[in-house]
Amino acid sequence: MTDRSRWWTVLPLLAVMGGAEWLRSPAPIWAWITIALTPVALWTLRRPASSGYRLAVLGTAALAVTLFVAQRNISAIEQYWPREREAQ
Repeated sequence: MTDRSRWWTVLPLLAVMGGAEWLRSPAPIWAWITIALTPVALWTLRRPASSGYRLAVLGTAALAVTLFVAQRNISAIEQYWPREREAQ
């Protein structure tokens, strides 16, 4: 078992755990941790065409993109909501 073969499961799992923490309490730090871990996790997942690896790559990338968009929307709501409420 090589060093890389161990990390291909650990790093995507850490990225998913960051996403799970973000779902529990949507704080920007969890989104950024997940987004930061994703490229490293994807690098460890670069393997020959195997459906399990491809599924892990797609799932990890989709998680990072989804968290980025959701966190951006939540931040926009937090930033602009008081202004909208005062305007009414």
